[in-house]
Amino acid sequence: GHAFRHWWDTYSEKHPEYFGMNPYGKRTIQAFLKDRIKLCVSNPAVAEQVIQEWEAKNKPQYLNICPNDGTPGFCFCPECLKLDTRTENENFYDHLTDRYLFFWNRVAGLARAKRADVMVTTYVYSYYRHPARREKVEYPDNILFGIVPALSDDNQKLFSAWKALGAKHVFLRPNDLCYYGGFFRGYERIIFEKFQTAKAFDLFGTDYDGGPGNPVQEFEHFVVARMIAFPELSFAQIEDEYLSYYGQGAAKVKEFFAFQQRDAQRRLDEATAALRREQQEMLDDSLLAVRIIQAADKYYSPAAMAEGEKLLASALAAENREPYRQRLQRLLLLQQHAALMLDFITQGRKQQAGGPSHLEESAERLLVFRLAHAGELQMDWETLYNRTERAFWLLTRRYAEKAQTASQASAATPQLFRDSFDLPALDGWSKRERFLAITNKTASFDKYSIQLEAAADEGIGIFKPAVQVKPGKYRISFDARMDAGVTNVRLRVVGGDKTLVNVVIPPAGDFWQEATKEFSVPDDLSEISLYIIIGAGKTGLHAYVDNIVLTRLEP
Repeated sequence: GHAFRHWWDTYSEKHPEYFGMNPYGKRTIQAFLKDRIKLCVSNPAVAEQVIQEWEAKNKPQYLNICPNDGTPGFCFCPECLKLDTRTENENFYDHLTDRYLFFWNRVAGLARAKRADVMVTTYVYSYYRHPARREKVEYPDNILFGIVPALSDDNQKLFSAWKALGAKHVFLRPNDLCYYGGFFRGYERIIFEKFQTAKAFDLFGTDYDGGPGNPVQEFEHFVVARMIAFPELSFAQIEDEYLSYYGQGAAKVKEFFAFQQRDAQRRLDEATAALRREQQEMLDDSLLAVRIIQAADKYYSPAAMAEGEKLLASALAAENREPYRQRLQRLLLLQQHAALMLDFITQGRKQQAGGPSHLEESAERLLVFRLAHAGELQMDWETLYNRTERAFWLLTRRYAEKAQTASQASAATPQLFRDSFDLPALDGWSKRERFLAITNKTASFDKYSIQLEAAADEGIGIFKPAVQVKPGKYRISFDARMDAGVTNVRLRVVGGDKTLVNVVIPPAGDFWQEATKEFSVPDDLSEISLYIIIGAGKTGLHAYVDNIVLTRLEP
């Protein structure tokens, strides 16, 4: 697992130099992200501290140095940047492998000097997944690489490239099962075939991460469990064993999953192609799934939902014995639920686009169905809501307030929203005249920001209308950086026809800056609007905005 989650609490006070320098030029991170802090991997003292901790545990054979998860925290210091091999058109996150392989080699060398058979373990993952361009594996007998391929990766190509760098010991550590949606994916055969490819590289072992308990994934989980326990089994053998669970309905259930599998590769290919067009790479398959679900009307169709339901209804009709009927009934309910979800998301996207929709009716149908069958469906409703549906429920008239309350309760914070544009998406903001792009050239929080273009006079880049609020005290904050010559970037909060607060960030060289202010919403207001305004500057100059956060402080 991720090895350095305790480091911030242990070392930050006395050794801030151990940690990554953020885009603001500071070696710190927000408190809620401290278990995702990254290290300053160019600092030799960091490797020495790793060895000290290991020695304090009596130098066990396996030394875990898997980097912490997530995007925020990677080091922007000059020494770490020198270790990168970035090409001219690449952004910061496109390739961080060389800095990390340099660090892993350093730790392995120190550890090997103290125990010859040590096995330093790390992940080939995230922005350090792609093969290094300069560094090689210096201690192939002493480093165990957990390779984390995305579902869209070519396992043959990825494993071969790391073998060519000198990797001798590897294990398969995919996030293939990280899925929290309500649609059947049909990825069973894809997952099986990717395992077969990796297996040819003399795997040390496997470690499949995932979201256990999602009922639409039961076949996927069954395939993974059987193929790693009995790697000699064919897909057909595993499939037949699984289908026996459905008695006389097995033949139609097989047709149902074959139908899903026929569309699975298309959905995966189209989503991956869309990401490439946007110059974005989804490093975690759970995020790729979110991307597909939030635009479900592009990847699923009502006709396909109806065909799937017809096949499962036929399966149910073919079996009159229990417990087979109960199992088949649950499959049918899951497919019916998926059809209702698709309609809800489709109507929500129409509403977002400003066109006519039936969102209210669709939301009502979905909620009634869920309440009637919650015990049978047994889905993780909170995760489903937070990861894929929240934006659409907030658009409804009847449920918006409850959805907002649920969002705050789920996050255990009075935060109304944090918008960091990282799907990439506008997160409910609208473009105005100075908006240029959602860009991955620079960001303060995660990977994307809003790029604005300057002109002789100030102008609005983006605005967020009709944010629902209650009377009381609030805090608003945002991050910005700008080219020299841009006077400032301003966030204006308006209620009714009055400005409630202006938050201004002036230029600060190459680093990002954060600004925050508190303001009060009077008793006669129920909504506010937010505007991001770029100050005057020469044509061709730009500013960037990220991490806009609105928090309710008190009634």
